Amino acid sequence: MKISKLLSSLVSIALFVSIAGCQNVDEKTAQADFDAFMEQEFIDTVESDYLTYKTLIDDPEQYDINVEEIEVNLGERLDPENYEDLMSESNESYEEFKSFDYDSLSEEQKDVYDAYAYMMRIDEALCDKKFWYYTPYFESMSGLHYQLPTLFADWQVDNEQEVQEMILLVEDVLDYVNGAIEYTKKQEEMGLLMIDIDEVLNYCQNIIDTAQDSAVLSAMKETIQSLGLSNEVDYIAQLEDAFYNSFIPAYENIIAMLNEFSQSAQNNEQGLASFENGKEYFEILIKQNTGLDKDPLEIKEMMEDAYQDHILSLQVYAYSNPDAVNTFIQGTMPETGFNSYEEILEFAKQNLVNDFPEVNDLEYEIKDVNEQIASDTGVAAYFKVPTLDGNEKKQLRVNPKGSDISSIDTYMTVCHEGFPGHMYQYGYMYENVSSNLIKGLAQFNAYTEGYAVYAQYEALDYLTDIDPNLLTLYAENEQASYCAIVAADIGIHYEGYTLEQFTDYMSQSGFALDEDSAKALYAQLQANPAVFEPYYVGNEVIQDLKESAQEKLGEDFTDKGFNQAILECGNMPFEVVQRHVDSYALGNVQA
Repeated sequence: MKISKLLSSLVSIALFVSIAGCQNVDEKTAQADFDAFMEQEFIDTVESDYLTYKTLIDDPEQYDINVEEIEVNLGERLDPENYEDLMSESNESYEEFKSFDYDSLSEEQKDVYDAYAYMMRIDEALCDKKFWYYTPYFESMSGLHYQLPTLFADWQVDNEQEVQEMILLVEDVLDYVNGAIEYTKKQEEMGLLMIDIDEVLNYCQNIIDTAQDSAVLSAMKETIQSLGLSNEVDYIAQLEDAFYNSFIPAYENIIAMLNEFSQSAQNNEQGLASFENGKEYFEILIKQNTGLDKDPLEIKEMMEDAYQDHILSLQVYAYSNPDAVNTFIQGTMPETGFNSYEEILEFAKQNLVNDFPEVNDLEYEIKDVNEQIASDTGVAAYFKVPTLDGNEKKQLRVNPKGSDISSIDTYMTVCHEGFPGHMYQYGYMYENVSSNLIKGLAQFNAYTEGYAVYAQYEALDYLTDIDPNLLTLYAENEQASYCAIVAADIGIHYEGYTLEQFTDYMSQSGFALDEDSAKALYAQLQANPAVFEPYYVGNEVIQDLKESAQEKLGEDFTDKGFNQAILECGNMPFEVVQRHVDSYALGNVQA
């Protein structure tokens, strides 16, 4: 009997080892297959779009990218009739993706899985036929007309072939924009037009008025001239021909469309809630632009609660620091003492090491934005996202004629775009996240922008020569303002606020706007649904995660540990970021 039991035990052990070994092999196989699938998704996406390829890749061979597959143009034509074919291809990938066993994946792969699934659900919802003509291509703050000048002014070429490709892109502008115009006219026919005609018209007219001395054309000429090609003159002639026969006519056509609309268009001057399926469409936009699986009213309640918290902080600081309040109310904020953008970046770079994890490569350069382009866009500074595999320094583009360098506003902008904001954020992600899809293609603006807003407020602590109470008042007031604006945006697009209702809501929130200011802010929000949500919902989520971690850890909480937790997963929906913060709070930070 003893022998029998022993044999039975040995058989059981052998069987267990066999099964465990099989599971390990199966897990390794599943994980390898998952990585291969995600890498192929990355490659397929890059090969399908020239702009994506040029933005992300220096050496295509490193990624097995077939450049012969990439057509040099501005992208797919804007024709909803193609959506079904595109969705069919996407659905095939999605079905293959769903075949992976989640539990067999590594922790990092589970992050990637959740991010990919989130993006696919959004894409699937937006491609529903009832939303085919809901996408606005001429939003006043970020529309196609606004993006093209910056795209071409920033375009860099390293060899003769890239010069030829740049010229092909300029030649493609007219056809591409005409597609957007036809789409927008169809929107108008269907009663789905929602555009700030005057704002877009003014911007486009300025492009036409400055055509003979165009900053965009000058910037492209300069990048060609930097190569010292023997046939430089020929290429510049080709570029000018493309610019004046494609780029400029495209803007003339936009103006013609807008003038036509201003005469007789059915233009919705309220929010998305006015459209038949507008509220449902806005629900998807909210999920896309917040990285949260919440409906608009939940987000509105969240932002109203955050607003109350900021107001309470303001009241507490105001009561105990009357001198700081007087300075703040008078608008006489002290200066930082910086004399250049570089001084600000170096200062922030030196200070962030105490609160943020180490990044090996934080080399950077600062380049001026062409003054005309900077004036047109109103941008003080922005971070140019580097390629995944390049050796170039991280680049901050700045307005040489921008606002006062020594102002706190300028300091905040540079910290948002530079250190410890985007420039640091991407440096960390490129060094610590392995998934190319997450680094290059993930679309979670609430994470990237929310982090940068959070980082800019963190950087106020470095200004030790300025009264910290005054800086707190500044930060709390600004955050309260944007919480109210985001809540009002949801009111416009989900609850159907009229201008009068919007003005009343802002007044009840403590912002007494005069008639012109109310009209301007309402028009901006109405024409750009969910435009501020990524920045300020994202910031509030991160602030809430930090507060929660502080409560759980008490004295064991560190800024550096928390910041590593929110950075280590890369560009993700907040459900994934939450997991990493929870792990940190439990004392088990994931590598």
